[in-house]
Amino acid sequence: MKKHCFMPLSVMAFFLVLTASVHAQDRLERYDVFVGPSYVQHDIGHVAGMDVAGTVHLSKLFGVVGDFGLHRSGYLFGDRLHVYTYRFGPKFSLRKDRVTFFGQALVGASHITGTKYLSGKTLFETTLNEFNYHLGGGADLELYDWFAVRFASGYSYQRFQGFGTSGYQILAGPVFRFGHLSN
Repeated sequence: MKKHCFMPLSVMAFFLVLTASVHAQDRLERYDVFVGPSYVQHDIGHVAGMDVAGTVHLSKLFGVVGDFGLHRSGYLFGDRLHVYTYRFGPKFSLRKDRVTFFGQALVGASHITGTKYLSGKTLFETTLNEFNYHLGGGADLELYDWFAVRFASGYSYQRFQGFGTSGYQILAGPVFRFGHLSN
């Protein structure tokens, strides 16, 4: 395993051990929806965009996440890049007072569209559908039972036409919660 995977895997292991040893404490909503800006920095460059994630909490410690992203680069030397991601996976949570710490391991794919422009005209365009995964975590700061603010980051890996690129993603924004999870 490469060295750059060690830190995210260590964070995930920490959250797994921590959540396994904690008993259910406070009220938790069954569903949460995050919508917010996202920044992704990879070996080959950076893209900014939006991330939407929905979680179904199956217990106070465990949930299932669906994460969807749209990121695009600005024009850089006549190039334009759009990256659509869709990933799914487990989420482990620990709630302490009004803060929920979480770790997640998401696997999915990217739909990438790249366009090369020359003198304002499209020279060529290519589209790829490729594998990606994301190991990350963060914290939701609860302001009301139904509303929180999320700060999160993680390691991201994508495969493009036989070669891999890795980097990190950071995001922040509102989380809307609903549907009380019974004990």
